[in-house]
Amino acid sequence: MLNFTHTLWHEHSSNAIKILETAHLPQSTDESALRMLPDLLEVALYASKSLGLLLSHGVPDIDTREEVLSIFSQLVQILEGLMKCFPAAEQAGWLNNDVVRNSVEGLLDVLSLIVLDVQRKEPLGFRVYLRSFLEYFSR
Repeated sequence: MLNFTHTLWHEHSSNAIKILETAHLPQSTDESALRMLPDLLEVALYASKSLGLLLSHGVPDIDTREEVLSIFSQLVQILEGLMKCFPAAEQAGWLNNDVVRNSVEGLLDVLSLIVLDVQRKEPLGFRVYLRSFLEYFSR
């Protein structure tokens, strides 16, 4: 279950970011990619909620499982990617679509909450990831 949810979350989040990254380029993104964006973001949002529940309630030994190490590394990358492209996407008017805006903001919120929930429920196991998140959140 963790592997499936992780893959679903990462692929949809990464593909959405690839589209959002082109917001600052004039006429760079084809219309079909823009039409896919709300669906990609919604699936990424739902998958991230499931991923958060699995990580905070259903995964033992979060500090030694290879897949969890990968998830937390990618979580920082997804947060950074969304934050970098947010201003350009907003300026380009892409966030005027309520589904897109709510999904991007929701995804940022849920990913941040995953960090807090796992840290609260698994404080000793989370110590392995603490430095990377402190560095990210202190920028």
